[in-house]
Amino acid sequence: MLTCPLVSGAPQWGMSFASDQRGICVTVCDASIILGGNTFPLYYDKVNRKCTMKCPTAQPYSWSGDRACYSTCPLVSGTQYYMLNTDMTCVSVCPNVTQSSTVAIPLYIDNTTNTCVTQCDNSKGYWGYLDPSTGVMSCIINCPTGYFTDMSSGRPLCTKVCPAPSWYGDLNTLPPSCVQSCTFGTYGDNSNDRFCVSKCNNSQWGLRTGTRQCVDQCPSGTWG
Repeated sequence: MLTCPLVSGAPQWGMSFASDQRGICVTVCDASIILGGNTFPLYYDKVNRKCTMKCPTAQPYSWSGDRACYSTCPLVSGTQYYMLNTDMTCVSVCPNVTQSSTVAIPLYIDNTTNTCVTQCDNSKGYWGYLDPSTGVMSCIINCPTGYFTDMSSGRPLCTKVCPAPSWYGDLNTLPPSCVQSCTFGTYGDNSNDRFCVSKCNNSQWGLRTGTRQCVDQCPSGTWG
């Protein structure tokens, strides 16, 4: 297959690119193409030297910064870009992805693969963490102080408050974790903090078996 030639001094990587809409080799691809009344962006395929609507399988990701196709997303001026598989683009921050009209699935930065992922790799010890100071969601090895590791949703997350109604933050585990049954000698407190506590408040009693929760009334056959 013939390809467009290298061109000394050409503005885009010293290459020229086949433009199907123009029928010639160009040094700058048009920004977009109109087909059937719809506008589609064009990208630079540097391997095949083509202006393309869809990056090839070997370089499937496009970066808006230079409109080029990449096999993995680039590091540019100290900023790492991440592979977003929903639309095959390179992004600096992984977005929330809407699964349906009502459900949004958060995406986390996986710095081991430079990919946006719906679930961090817990087999390698990673947990999904939302940095409150930056709003960036990423996979980290250790949840920060004040957070609990949380598997209640089936996805490994870091959380400050374990989810109601049946998960409690247990500081006696290592690392501190969300549990459904508190460590022996502590009880699940259903207040806003949802911690495992050594003593329930004055109006409640701790179940010494089963769910080990603080309850308003002792079950039949037991006494407060």
